[in-house]
Parts: sequence; C-alpha cells; structure tokens
Amino acid sequence: MSMNVNTSGDRQWAVTGQVGKSPSIFIWNTQTGESKKRFNLEKAARAVAACAISYDCKYIATADKHNDHNVKIFNAETGDFVYGDKGGPDPIFDIAFSKKPGNYNVWSAGVKAMTYWKTQECGKKKCLYGDHPRTSFACVTTDD
Repeated sequence: MSMNVNTSGDRQWAVTGQVGKSPSIFIWNTQTGESKKRFNLEKAARAVAACAISYDCKYIATADKHNDHNVKIFNAETGDFVYGDKGGPDPIFDIAFSKKPGNYNVWSAGVKAMTYWKTQECGKKKCLYGDHPRTSFACVTTDD
C-alpha cells in the first residue's frame, strides 16, 4: 500500500505498509532484501496509507485508513509507539520526515489538508489557506 526509502548515505533501509486486519509495517534492508523489523497497527487502522522513515532510520511515521486517519510515530528498533494523533476526517496520501539531522518533525498531505506534526513537542499545526479555497495535496517532501 505504501513505501519509503531513507535518504541518508547508501539508502540502505526502506519501510513498507500493508492492508489487512492488523496492517503490518516492515523495515527492509534495500541491499539484501532481508526484513529488519515487523510490527502491526491495530485492527481499526485498516491499512497503512502512507509511511516514512526518518533520515537516520530511528523512527517510522505512518498514516492509516482509520476513520480518523491517524498519524503515528514508532521507534524503528523496537516498534514502540512514540507519538500520534488524529489526522482528521479526510484521507492522508503521503507523509515525510524532516531531512535535518536530529529533527523528527513530519509533514502529511491529503484531501483538503496539509499538516505539520511537531513530534518532539507532541503537537500538530494545520496549514492555513487564508481566503483561498482548500485544495488537495497528493504528496509532500521536505528539505533540510
């Protein structure tokens, strides 16, 4: 359903997200094809709509297909939940970590919404459109 490759060094790690009763998240070695870690979201998540791996491969971000379109951050080594919140009523199509070393904030993009997730402060901020009509975003990228 979703995939992302880390952008540092030799791009050795990838994360993929699946559809299912308890959707799985896999971390893969891109050079050997071996699975490094597997963990599951809860049943109500339905699918991993978008996923991202942090610059240094310490964290995984996911957006699910739950009615609330939850965004969650996990420790890549242990699979432990670190932070999460509801994304809102509209689907999320893409998610990306900051590429700045030591910064684990995330951007998400979707139907009529773009959100900045301040993971270190456990908060989020929706992008404002002013007087302009809301639009949909299909993807998001970040820069350092």
